[in-house]
Amino acid sequence: MSRSLQKFMAAAFLLTMTVGVTTVFAQSALDGAWEVTAASFNGEEAENIQPSLYLFREGYYSILSDNNDGPRPLLEEGESRSTLSDEKLREIVLPITANSGRFEVDGSSLTTTPMVAINTNFMRGGSATYEFSVSGNVLTLAFVGFDRHITLKRLD
Repeated sequence: MSRSLQKFMAAAFLLTMTVGVTTVFAQSALDGAWEVTAASFNGEEAENIQPSLYLFREGYYSILSDNNDGPRPLLEEGESRSTLSDEKLREIVLPITANSGRFEVDGSSLTTTPMVAINTNFMRGGSATYEFSVSGNVLTLAFVGFDRHITLKRLD
């Protein structure tokens, strides 16, 4: 094997290892369980953050978040999901974000692609892209194309 070919192969190996390490680092910084601690939409801060859980692990994600400004209504005694009015069902279900699938990281860009979602249209080829940063136990997500930002803290 010629000396120049050896140098080329060594450089290609180092580049491959560097790119692989960068991708692993970016994904490992996200890996874990997170909860929303602050949110803003169109420049207005949310005042009463409801429970949420964002999970990232080895290229898979799951999001379940209550986006209401206060607790959702509880079912009255004797009510069941099958007997709810359309209005009450909307009050309970619509403020929920729920989707799970695969995620990819490219630098500071995070793209989630759902396999299952409460929004059926989102499952049909949809994806969401965020600009993100991780600093210690704080994850910041900025939705690309929307003026919506969320701050999350690591739970694990």
